[in-house]
Amino acid sequence: MRHRSLPADVRRGQGRRLLVLDSAYTMDQVRERRIEHSITSRDLDGFFEHVWSVHPLVGADGSSTRAGRPVSHRLGPRHTVIEGHTRWPGLQRVPVLGLALAQLALWRRLVRVAAAVDAIRVGDPYYQGLIGWALARRFRVPLVVRVNGNYDAIYASVGRPAYPRLLRYRWLEKRIERFVLSRAAVVAGANEDNRRYAEANGARRERTTVFRYGNLIDPEHFTEPDRRASVRDQLGLDGPYLICVGRLEPVKHPEDVIDVLAHLRSDPAALPPVTALFVGDGEQRPDLERRAAELGLSAGVRFAGNLDQRTIAAALHEAHAVLAPMTGRALVEAALSRTPVVAYDVEWHPEIVEHERTGLLVPYRDTEAMAAAVQRLLDDGELRARLGDDAREATLHLMDPHRLAEVERAAYAFAFGERDHP
Repeated sequence: MRHRSLPADVRRGQGRRLLVLDSAYTMDQVRERRIEHSITSRDLDGFFEHVWSVHPLVGADGSSTRAGRPVSHRLGPRHTVIEGHTRWPGLQRVPVLGLALAQLALWRRLVRVAAAVDAIRVGDPYYQGLIGWALARRFRVPLVVRVNGNYDAIYASVGRPAYPRLLRYRWLEKRIERFVLSRAAVVAGANEDNRRYAEANGARRERTTVFRYGNLIDPEHFTEPDRRASVRDQLGLDGPYLICVGRLEPVKHPEDVIDVLAHLRSDPAALPPVTALFVGDGEQRPDLERRAAELGLSAGVRFAGNLDQRTIAAALHEAHAVLAPMTGRALVEAALSRTPVVAYDVEWHPEIVEHERTGLLVPYRDTEAMAAAVQRLLDDGELRARLGDDAREATLHLMDPHRLAEVERAAYAFAFGERDHP
């Protein structure tokens, strides 16, 4: 072990240690949504003695105005969260220089931590991938890359690269992606679709596996749905409602939910009238509010913002249907709620939603077909119950957190040279 010039918490103990770079959520967002479990589960039930989780670009999306050197947060005895920034005090008028100084300060901190870890994991093969590769190469530890999306499909959908301000060009991202994926000790897709994408873009097949969402899901979503407390009054809901959980960002296509509601309300004979509930927030919220107003649907749309996991779990269960235009982890939470899902037949959705068995699939971006599927569920309570029951049963097996933690432990053992296959 390398312990020279390391913080006291780094030197403590002799177990394995992991450094994770993941920009999914800032600590403010983690606390607001009460999703600490998605971070603390990374120690894999004690497989790692300590885990440092790093968000390298806090403020890049405008969610924070903090600046300067990286900040550390303790999240239990095994977990430290480090947040790097995109700004530097006094350099607001020179943002490029501010970004460079902030990232240099983060790099220095990461070098100190990486000197004491046994593996490095990154949440994408681009900017985080480059940082992870450089650290892994310097300290001769394995690099594990988790591929969380079909990035080509995302680019085709929204027309912008994963890091539009930092890397700017998709062709540049593609070169970085192939470079990083081809050099990783293990590449894990969040699902089979993402694994296939990784293999098509440089990952060596014999080094790929799947790290599904199950052990990242908050335990609230595994509780028996009928035991969840009602949140209708809390959310101001009366009557049947549809729910969509996710970031209000272009890649998620939340605008399609507004169009689905418009189709449902265009036929006065199609009863009962329903409300659309958005859980989550993002840059598209003002546009969605305007779109609802233009269509005369403002009274039928609710924006709940970011909610804690207990409230989300209850809101999912009380809904009449879950709409999934483009959904990640929230699709698992929806299936566990015993509420039927109507999803686009795209990317990894069919791995959770088997048409007519665990939900209903409709053609991608076909809002009229999605509305027809929702109306079918509203009209047929027996169908709703059957699809919801089967979805929960299948997902409990597929996303069993204990089994998935073992899958991840096996992949790290492969990276350490202790077994033949990840």
